Amino acid sequence: MPAHRGRARRGAAVTAVATLVVASGCGSGARVDFTAAHPAPSAAPAAQAASSRPGAPAPPSRAPSPPSDRVVLGGGGGQSLGQARAPVVMVELTDYECPFCRRYQRDTFPLIKQKYVDTGKVRYVVRDLPLDIHPHAATAAEVARCAAAQGKFWPMRQALLADREGFSAERYAVLAGDAGLAPAALRTCLDQGRFRDAVKADRADALAAGFDRTPSFLIGRETPKGIAGVRVVGAAPYSAFAARIEELLRAR
Repeated sequence: MPAHRGRARRGAAVTAVATLVVASGCGSGARVDFTAAHPAPSAAPAAQAASSRPGAPAPPSRAPSPPSDRVVLGGGGGQSLGQARAPVVMVELTDYECPFCRRYQRDTFPLIKQKYVDTGKVRYVVRDLPLDIHPHAATAAEVARCAAAQGKFWPMRQALLADREGFSAERYAVLAGDAGLAPAALRTCLDQGRFRDAVKADRADALAAGFDRTPSFLIGRETPKGIAGVRVVGAAPYSAFAARIEELLRAR
């Protein structure tokens, strides 16, 4: 293979890992192109006029800097899966009414769990980011946390994201029974609002870190200030997650 082709492919791979990945997600509409979402500012009319005069010096050229894809998510908490001392931490910020979150849960999460979580390479954390456009998302997040209090977070999470009948108190009771929970205890937990403030705190932490779409992810390492790493926004393909995880594993 010619050398210039090899360099081009390697450069493309590095760019894919190092930059923010924006894919389909709730709060972002359809698939978003990075440059379209963050367009370069147009030159000022005065500068354009000056550059058109004969002999006038060209205005300075400087490419706009895209927003940083490296963030720190503070606050802690969340439901965790995998080894506590895994070298990589992957945080999912989810909304249980978001269809893209459901698609990610169906198509991509099982692959990440099998390849990285079950093998001790990644600790997987789920935190809540209920969006205002989804009227039942915050309550569904409380349902998942109430299920966690009964040791059934992951079965309830799967049930909520797989459900197609719409959320209601009656539906939560059915899902609770299917997931092996005590429906009466779940109802009491919801009525008391036991985890309402925790859901709000997760949302506030996410917004403070610049996350406003679901699903969103942070792949990095634990630090004294929180999880620091690179964000992936939207239901990106498995390869996008794997590339970042592998990069961190190699850098250990």
